[in-house]
Amino acid sequence: MNITKQTTGILIFNASPSCADVYIDNMLLGKTSLKVNNVTPKKYNYKLKSGKTEYTNSVLARSGKVITIFINLITGEKKETTTDIIENKQPSIPPIPTPPSTQPPTQEPTDNFGFGEDGDEPVPPLTDTPITISKHVDYYDVAHTITTAGLIDPNDFDSSIYNREEIYKEKGRYSEKIIVKNDGFIPLYVIIAHGTSTTSFSKEVPIYSGEIKTYYNVYEIRLRSTVAGHEYRVMEYDLQFSIEKSTLPITLSTSSTSATTGFTAALAMNHIETIHIPGLSGNKMKIVAVNGQSVQALKYRLIFWSSATANTTSVETDKYVTDVVMDFTDTLSAFQIDTGAGLVNQYYLDVSDLVALYTDDDQTVTLHVSLQNLSPVAKIAGALGAVQFDFKYVMTV
Repeated sequence: MNITKQTTGILIFNASPSCADVYIDNMLLGKTSLKVNNVTPKKYNYKLKSGKTEYTNSVLARSGKVITIFINLITGEKKETTTDIIENKQPSIPPIPTPPSTQPPTQEPTDNFGFGEDGDEPVPPLTDTPITISKHVDYYDVAHTITTAGLIDPNDFDSSIYNREEIYKEKGRYSEKIIVKNDGFIPLYVIIAHGTSTTSFSKEVPIYSGEIKTYYNVYEIRLRSTVAGHEYRVMEYDLQFSIEKSTLPITLSTSSTSATTGFTAALAMNHIETIHIPGLSGNKMKIVAVNGQSVQALKYRLIFWSSATANTTSVETDKYVTDVVMDFTDTLSAFQIDTGAGLVNQYYLDVSDLVALYTDDDQTVTLHVSLQNLSPVAKIAGALGAVQFDFKYVMTV
C-alpha cells in the first residue's frame, strides 16, 4: 500500500451577494464560488469585491486541509471552516507508458503565485462558465479613476481631460480583445484608437453605469467623465457577468478632393470611378454602415472589390464582393439642412444595418471600391460634383 502525503491545500471562496470578484495577493482569480486547488502552504492576502463593496483579510493555507471562506459583503460577517482533504488511498500501480504527445506544448504562466507546481494554473470557478484568460501572459489589466472632469466632448483626441490607457506603449502590441467596465454611477465616455492616426480613432461613445463593453484590435483607449474620481476598469480577459459583448465600428473615409482617395471624376449614367483607400485595421471586416454627403442629388452605387484587379471583363479575375446603393434623390432618406437663408447645396444620407462582408485578397489592408452613377444626369467633376463617404466596419476573423 502506497499512500502519498498531501503537501498542498485547497481554498474555497463564497460570498453574498454571489459572483463577487476574488483577488489573492492582488491577482484576480475569478468569481465566487471559486475553488483553488494545490495551494502552497503559506499566508495569503485576499479580497472579495462586488461593485463598490469589498472585504479584505488573510488566510493561512495548510497542507492537507480544505479551508472554506464565506463572506457576507453587506454585513461584513465572515465564516471560515477547515476540513481534511480526502486522500485516495489506492494501491500503487506502475503507470502504463503512453506515446509522446503530438500536440505542441502550451505556454505556461510566468508566475503561479504559489498555486501548484511548475506553473499549474488555478482551478476554474465552480460556476459552469469559466473565466478565459487572454493568450498573452502579460495581459493588460488596470483599475483607474478619471483624473480631470470634462463636462462636454472636447472634439479633440489630444485633450488633457482624457485618461489614456496606452496599451501598445506599455505592452508593445495591440490588444486583440479588451473589455472596458464602468464602475461609476454616471456614464463613462470612451474613444477607441485602432492606430496612431486620428483617422483610426472612433467617435466618443458612452458606457453606462455597471455596463461592460468589448472592443477588438485596440491600440489605445481614452476615457472621459463629467466627474473626477470616476472609477473604471480596462482588462484583457472575459468576465462571466459581462452584460454586453459589442464592437465599436471603425470609420474609414473617402476624400472629397483627392483623386487617389476620393471620387472626383465626371461620370455619365452607369459609368464608374474606382479608388483604393489604404488604412484598414485588417484585411477581413464587415461593413455595417455607410454615410455620405453629395453636392448633387444623384443616385449612386458603391461597388466593393476584394482586389485591386477589379472591374475586368474576365469573370475569373473580376473580384466583385458586394454593393450598396446610396440614393441622394430619395427625399425620405436623404436630406438637406436649412440654414435660414435657403437650403445649403449639399445632401446627406446614412445607410445602416448592413452586413457586407469584405476581404482584401491582396493583403494590403486596403478598401477597393467603385462609385457608379445610376442617374440619367451626369456627375460633375471636381468640387461641383463632390461626394464624400464614411465606411463604418468591424473586424472579423
